[in-house]
Amino acid sequence: MRINDYFSKVILINLDRREDRLEKISTQLDNLGITFERFSAIDGKELGISPITAGTMSHQKVLEENIEKRILVLEDDAEFVDNFNEKFAEVIQHLPGDTDIFYLGALLPKHTGKVENIGNKYWYKQVVSTGSHAYCIRPDKMSYFIDKLKDYEWYIDIGLRLE
Repeated sequence: MRINDYFSKVILINLDRREDRLEKISTQLDNLGITFERFSAIDGKELGISPITAGTMSHQKVLEENIEKRILVLEDDAEFVDNFNEKFAEVIQHLPGDTDIFYLGALLPKHTGKVENIGNKYWYKQVVSTGSHAYCIRPDKMSYFIDKLKDYEWYIDIGLRLE
């Protein structure tokens, strides 16, 4: 299964002033045959607000505009592993049906990062990780995450953690 067959849309969050990042990730996505829509990120610099808050606001807006759709949200600094399409086709078959949110990659900080095995070799439950560069929220859980993020002004990857 290919990315665009699994997801309703692939949405790339990118600041207008970061054409360099758009070019780099567009090349990767084109090479992988992935069609995407660009979302013009909220620019904290222009609004005089924290870039952390602006980033979270961008993710919130993407979710709100795509409620109850199965979307892949990408940040413009995402990088894809070799043979990504083949690896995705294999692992997506083993995604547990009750998964609320899943990441196609995460950062596990050296001293605090933690995941738990969920019984298959493909997927792990996030305990403490960071990274919102490539994720999907189950469509029927979208409202939960949108509500959870209302008035949230910190890093989006921390805000998306389940309690």
